[in-house]
Amino acid sequence: CAPATADVVLATEVLYTEAGTRLFVGALCRWMEKPDGACYLVNNVRRTNFAAFEALCEGHGLRVERLANLEGSGGAELSAAFLAPWDDIDLFANLKLTWRDAFPLVY
Repeated sequence: CAPATADVVLATEVLYTEAGTRLFVGALCRWMEKPDGACYLVNNVRRTNFAAFEALCEGHGLRVERLANLEGSGGAELSAAFLAPWDDIDLFANLKLTWRDAFPLVY
């Protein structure tokens, strides 16, 4: 059966491999409501190639907006938004994915 669409999708630490990233983006395109759905994603930028992820999203009609980078356990932004502990060497990207004005018809 087809998944129900969602206005908002929340995800964290889902980008590890190229294959997994492709599967995530493909699933997201089925889950996210058109045209106003959004996905908020927090992921360690050191885990995967973010440039490739952004290009993959663009190819599927998704716009990627970087909201903030969240650094280490001492960062005020991180402490306010997420529960500790985080490793001091971690660097997290806080992303918002939305549909571009003209998204592809075939998924």
